[in-house]
Amino acid sequence: MFEFLQTVIAFIITLGLLIFVHEYGHFWVARRCGVKVHKFSIGFGKSLLSWMRAKDKVRLGTVRMALAAIKQKEIDEQVTVTDSDILAIITKMVKQRQDAASQYDSAGR
Repeated sequence: MFEFLQTVIAFIITLGLLIFVHEYGHFWVARRCGVKVHKFSIGFGKSLLSWMRAKDKVRLGTVRMALAAIKQKEIDEQVTVTDSDILAIITKMVKQRQDAASQYDSAGR
């Protein structure tokens, strides 16, 4: 029994190290390619995890979509996005969703 437990613990530690090295590889390559990386992390932040546990897919999807749009602007324009840029991106996204919802309603769907 002890050998089995020892094997499981060794497997978990090895898997954790492999994941760490893999994720650090993403971090290292991104920094070398000039992408501004704010922090190195493994997994999601506490707020995303709480939304995922609550199965709040709308909120989680919205956050992911906004983050993707902000990152896309940073990559496309090769600039650091300011707070006013982020606000403009989110405002544009809200307007797009409102327009889509009004078109959906006007079509009688």
